[in-house]
Amino acid sequence: ARCGGGVRERMRHIHREPRHGGRPCGSVSETQQCNVQACTAGCELSSWTGWSACSATCGHATQQRTRSVRRESEGDGACPAPQSHERVNHRMCDVPVCERPKNQPLSTCAAKVDVALLVDGSSAVSASDWDLLRKASKMIVEGLLGDGKTAEGPQVALQVFGGKVKAKCDPTGEGGDYTEVSDCGISWLSHFGEKTDPGLAAKIGGYQYPAGTAVTHTALYEASTEAMYGREDAASVVVVLTAGEPINPHLAETSSHELQEHGVRVMWVPVLRSGLTAVSWAPLQEMKHWVSLPLQENLVVVEGFGTLAKASAVNRLIEEIC
Repeated sequence: ARCGGGVRERMRHIHREPRHGGRPCGSVSETQQCNVQACTAGCELSSWTGWSACSATCGHATQQRTRSVRRESEGDGACPAPQSHERVNHRMCDVPVCERPKNQPLSTCAAKVDVALLVDGSSAVSASDWDLLRKASKMIVEGLLGDGKTAEGPQVALQVFGGKVKAKCDPTGEGGDYTEVSDCGISWLSHFGEKTDPGLAAKIGGYQYPAGTAVTHTALYEASTEAMYGREDAASVVVVLTAGEPINPHLAETSSHELQEHGVRVMWVPVLRSGLTAVSWAPLQEMKHWVSLPLQENLVVVEGFGTLAKASAVNRLIEEIC
């Protein structure tokens, strides 16, 4: 045993038996206790790092410091999760309000960031709300890409999920073997590594209402694959615009965490439908465990699609992404 008290043994062989009244051979085996230390020992954490630079130069910004594992836990010993408060701290930065020229209603983004924007077009979004959602998505793309003339700014991989699901795709995640993303009602309008499409905003602005099933965990899995084609020196962000609960919340959480383990920041933007509040909508409590930290930057709750389609809400999202 590695802990809790084990036994080790050594043996020897008799080369010649005693004869003619000779002295008997001694014991041919010997045992000894070992590893008597307790099996349960928690991990040892390093000291805190210094505070990072502020996450933004204006608007809402935070600093972060972390602790790594210096020595792994033993046996049943516990170790704080990587995103727990014992290992990650955040504090607010004192930065000015983001200002825009009066003739520029949308915020722009100068950061070198690869943004995978996942837009929920499932039946959880009504047809009228879809019109507002695609309008907001169009504005987000316009704000992120700007004139699209610089390679040092954002890139956008745009995905619509929530379309019609084919038999090859098991939406629960318990089986099925899809060969095309369209089998699971997923469509990519743009990819990382492609030349910026000046008509991308117009594409999502005119995209037909899918009205299917939101296989959200598969949408996130596809976003993880897409992130592999991003720029090596760019920050990577996945943003999920949604109005419904994933068909398999557990797999949605798992997919979100896997993205984070690969260095991708995960933002969820739940849009509350009519009659719902942040307090009453149960999935919101689960989403708090799916997003990257700090929570206030990566879980952006919007009160209705009418609000989401306003420049003020879109600007906040662009500023949080960048």
